[in-house]
Amino acid sequence: EHGEKDNFLHSTKPIKAELGNLTPGMVSQMTIRRYAIKRHDKANDTIRTELKYLHAACAWAAREWKTSPLEFEMPVPPSPPRDRWLTKDEARRLLDAADSYHTRLFILLALMTAQRSVAICDLQWDQVDLERGLINFGEGVGKKRRAIVPMNSQLQEAMEEAFECATCKYVIEWAGKQVINPRKSVSRSAERAGLGKLGKHALRHTAATWMVMDGRPDEETARYLGTTVDVVRRVYGHHAPDFLKSAAKALEI
Repeated sequence: EHGEKDNFLHSTKPIKAELGNLTPGMVSQMTIRRYAIKRHDKANDTIRTELKYLHAACAWAAREWKTSPLEFEMPVPPSPPRDRWLTKDEARRLLDAADSYHTRLFILLALMTAQRSVAICDLQWDQVDLERGLINFGEGVGKKRRAIVPMNSQLQEAMEEAFECATCKYVIEWAGKQVINPRKSVSRSAERAGLGKLGKHALRHTAATWMVMDGRPDEETARYLGTTVDVVRRVYGHHAPDFLKSAAKALEI
């Protein structure tokens, strides 16, 4: 998939720059630690993703060249969960500030399907059933599962309008070509809307938060997100309207 390939190339670029002159046998735990120190200005999850690609590349080399596999401990812990999400009013401001048609459509899809950016950018029109009002985001990659979700009336109207104007097979397009990564245009729209910096998954996080705050069952939210009930409860459970209320009542004197 184009989106996954783009992520791979982006994540391996700094690895090549820092460690590209080394063979797998020359990479040690100390090498990994020094790499993490040099990348200290990046988020921990970014560093971990880059090192996971390095580990995968070395595992391939070990199989092909019959050498010892590279094993190392991650030098940094996972990044703490981000709790940034948009209110409905902030979401409307973001949509109003969108600097292009495809940016606005991307934001709508992200907020109303709760799917990841890669899944939305990879979405093709033959995956969209306008008659039944369903979107099939296809097979996931690794642990990144995707879902089949219904469109609400607002998204359905926007998708029908976009289909009438489509010039290529991809839903999110510009000048007849697939938009690989709309982060910059979304960031510009957020700045114009006075929302500050939005994280990579802020729109998906927002959609999940809205569903939990509305009291939707965890199982339903998990299926919409293409994730597990455990993740929904662990990451978003505190947004539930009745979160721990019964436990607090038990502590009354």
